[in-house]
Amino acid sequence: LLPGGPLAGVVAPDAPFGQAAPDLVDRWGAGVLAAAGVLRTFAVLRVPDAVIGSVEHDLDGEGGYHDALVDLLPESDVPPQLAELAAVRDLELVDPTRWPAALNLLVTEFGPLLDTPAVAVLPDRGRVPVPAYTRWWLSRHPVLDGRRPVELRLPGAVDLDGLYDPVGQTDPRLLAAVGCLTGLADVLADPELAADLLVRLGDPDRRVSAVLLREVYARLVTALDGYDPEPPVRVRVAPKVTWPAGDAVVLDEPYLLPLLAGRAVLPAGGAPGPVADLCDVDLASELASELAPEALTGWVLSRPARTLAWSAVPGAGLAAARCGAPVPPARVCWHEDLRVAARGAGIGGTPVPWWPDGDTDHVDLAAGPAALGRALAWRCDRWDRRAAAAEALSAAVGDPGELDTLTAEDSAE
Repeated sequence: LLPGGPLAGVVAPDAPFGQAAPDLVDRWGAGVLAAAGVLRTFAVLRVPDAVIGSVEHDLDGEGGYHDALVDLLPESDVPPQLAELAAVRDLELVDPTRWPAALNLLVTEFGPLLDTPAVAVLPDRGRVPVPAYTRWWLSRHPVLDGRRPVELRLPGAVDLDGLYDPVGQTDPRLLAAVGCLTGLADVLADPELAADLLVRLGDPDRRVSAVLLREVYARLVTALDGYDPEPPVRVRVAPKVTWPAGDAVVLDEPYLLPLLAGRAVLPAGGAPGPVADLCDVDLASELASELAPEALTGWVLSRPARTLAWSAVPGAGLAAARCGAPVPPARVCWHEDLRVAARGAGIGGTPVPWWPDGDTDHVDLAAGPAALGRALAWRCDRWDRRAAAAEALSAAVGDPGELDTLTAEDSAE
């Protein structure tokens, strides 16, 4: 090391470096010694066409870095390469108390190595940007007040509020260089971080926005495809509520919801099966056999007060069109008090707002167009259009002329 140089000021006392004798510095000068190989600052390794998976450059955590790159790239029998492995050496030798000075040195003298992604070259010669070693290493070590940058979010990352603590530093160039999280996209782009998010979602001491919760588990399914993380012990069922995964359920058949007393519903974002697999949580349909009625006469206990074909239900034509389907060739049975049988529900059964049963949809009269719209949307296999279907059916009940207004408005889509 060059005595008094920037690197000598940040490495740990027991780092395996010697120091140039003062008389050498006096005789030759710092510039000549640095040109001869005495370290004034961090050394940089540059290796063109470095094979990903070949750990042979004596970089701290090099194996983990290669594993991270493999997780980001398509599977191949032929290993991909880095167009250039450019890495700052000896980061592990920094004194933990001197990281503020070390980071300032890195940003000042090695900014491009922190800001510029590396390039992976695939066997078909395709090129994919991947994290550079130096940024990857810094992001995963406690270099910011004893915290890892990937555990901290930037102030603007509001979608991660409650899941990750905000960073205390204020230098935007520094924060960008070390890999603090800028938003959910950063987390989902890295399988290791996505697996960590899966655990954080089940942490009772954290919270999640309702907007993020609606979709985050479904997006984690995609981010973790092929990664095979450990299933979470707890899952998030509401913005401020977690639940033991073994007592939660994913609702893949929504009409079963009234029968799931004691089970919290895990939001699946439209991907119930994959989310249930990811979190090792039961699907509601898988519990149906446990909920099945003791009697052999079927689920529905109550007697209908009125029955119509769906084609005869006022507003059903527009409601089905809003679901992108023809009016189904089924019938609707209205009940004064719709009840279904289920084990443990008692002699009177369980009240439900609607219930599909073969070619018949049962609807409780008191539940109104909302239940009717749900039944039709489920029948048309367009559950996401249930509100639009319910609006059309409600208009037909309240003011049939309103159907013409809705039809005209739909033409503007």
